[in-house]
Amino acid sequence: MAVRLATLLDLIDHLAPWSSAESWDNVGLLLGSPSQKISRILYALEVTPQVLKEAKQKRADLLIVHHPLIFKPLSRIDYQTYPGVLILELMKSNIALIAVHTNLDKSTYGPNFALAELLGLQEVSFLLPESPSPGNVKFVVFVPEGYERKVIDAIGRGGGAIIGNYSHCTFRTPGVGTFIPLEGASPFIGEQGRLEEVKEFRLEAIVPRALMKNVLNEVLKVHPYEEPAYDIYPVEDIIPSAGTGCLGQLPRTLSLKTLAEKTKKVLNALTVQIVGEPVTKIKSVAICTGAADSILSGMHSIRSDVVIVGEINHHTALAARTNKINVITAGHYETEIIGIQRLAEALASEPSLKKANLKHLFSCQQRSPFSPAVH
Repeated sequence: MAVRLATLLDLIDHLAPWSSAESWDNVGLLLGSPSQKISRILYALEVTPQVLKEAKQKRADLLIVHHPLIFKPLSRIDYQTYPGVLILELMKSNIALIAVHTNLDKSTYGPNFALAELLGLQEVSFLLPESPSPGNVKFVVFVPEGYERKVIDAIGRGGGAIIGNYSHCTFRTPGVGTFIPLEGASPFIGEQGRLEEVKEFRLEAIVPRALMKNVLNEVLKVHPYEEPAYDIYPVEDIIPSAGTGCLGQLPRTLSLKTLAEKTKKVLNALTVQIVGEPVTKIKSVAICTGAADSILSGMHSIRSDVVIVGEINHHTALAARTNKINVITAGHYETEIIGIQRLAEALASEPSLKKANLKHLFSCQQRSPFSPAVH
């Protein structure tokens, strides 16, 4: 069996929302069509000639990678140089390409939380949580008895009343509505000039702000009243669903050197370096995988005993030592590949993909661009 690419894009959106990606990033479907049917996925950190050859050998029709092959707008595509040579081969082989980059970094399914789990950290939360955007509203509509189901279905058709993996999520309370139809009115219930009392339900549901107009249009089509009464309230989500890095506690205090050794082991890293004294006692751990120069510039305001990163430059390391910030660097590749592994496991466990018997393959041909010069 196979699934449409659009289905996979929607599932990834639930795990690592596309909207959370940085504005400078290029994520989502980079090559292919949403209507394309997919049966075999190969996961990798990035597209390389070796990974692409493997994808063809394993008959994969989709590559899901962390680093976007197409990052900045292309003014030309040269079939003999990077990235044109890879783009051409992907198209000739009919292999689609999805990139999950900063949206995955900011998700609990990304590399930061993956490393926290490998290290056994407890009480893990976002290091720098993002303020939730006002993406939802509370829609309240008053419905006469007997029309509840029609209105609930209408809200669903418009794209509202969805919470997680559940649709048609509403709540209703009974009450009594009053009104006097005035001259010119054509009331569904009652007579002009006479006070009417009608058994009604207050029906409420969460609706994405962008879909509120659609929902309202669908409700007005089925609501029996000439002038339905409704309210729209802003909703504030106080629980962050995205953020930069993560922060957690070790089960027991370790020295900086011991934690660095443990990090090297769980990541199977080529090399691990530290900034700070090896004997320093560590309990709270901040993690920011990949390149972390920008995040370390504001670490004076973060309460943690150490920051584990993929890589930083010489001057950032010098500033960290001067400011007495302990750092462990464990490699860009090593700290990020675990994120794409975590995403692969999450998608493989999705019931709809399991039912379709979708094949999830993890690349054996990807590796760090660095090799140890001395053993």
